[in-house]
Amino acid sequence: MKFTALAKATLALGILTTGTLTTEAHSSHAKQNQESVNKHDKEALYRYYTGKTMELKNINALKHGKNNLRFKYRGMKIQVLLLGNDKNRFQQRSYKGLDVFFCSRKKRQTRHILYC
Repeated sequence: MKFTALAKATLALGILTTGTLTTEAHSSHAKQNQESVNKHDKEALYRYYTGKTMELKNINALKHGKNNLRFKYRGMKIQVLLLGNDKNRFQQRSYKGLDVFFCSRKKRQTRHILYC
């Protein structure tokens, strides 16, 4: 199994499992409302995770601000949002030889990238 498929499956399973467990603690009326929300969430997750993903190797990136890395790939300007421990891990101005995996979503003319 590819790393990308494993990462997607693990994240989706964790999100879906958490949502399912919380519905069992509510009353029946709340459970019906929550189930419709969960159905919407599942559909949104499916659309997101069956969308375009990329895995890039040996990328050179520059740190931008406190929690972003930026790099170019085939003419695309890509910005990676650093979350959690990654903010502390990337403290230098520039990096060489990074391996990056991401799910992308288009917004305006730029790509905003989120870790999966």
